[in-house]
Amino acid sequence: MIQQRGPIGIRVLHGLLALAQKHPVKALENAAQKALHHGAWRLRDLRALLELAAPSPQLDFLETHPLIRNLDAYRDMCPIALPPQPSPSTSKLTMNTASLETP
Repeated sequence: MIQQRGPIGIRVLHGLLALAQKHPVKALENAAQKALHHGAWRLRDLRALLELAAPSPQLDFLETHPLIRNLDAYRDMCPIALPPQPSPSTSKLTMNTASLETP
């Protein structure tokens, strides 16, 4: 490294040591293998691969939020797209009245 890049190579080695202190060895090895496979020789590429391999935090799902309206509000705004669903007791009444009207 020092023969190819000179004093700048020492800076790259310090960056690699900093990555080794910050990330687990297994993750660094996996990122280095991927970088070698793709021909990515820059430390910036190795950092990007380490960030991609980091597990994303699991976010909890909120049932309600003050900024999100209830589904009934959307149904009332768009009655054509979301027609009201009849309840089971209402559907029995409409079926009975329909049979009375038919001769």
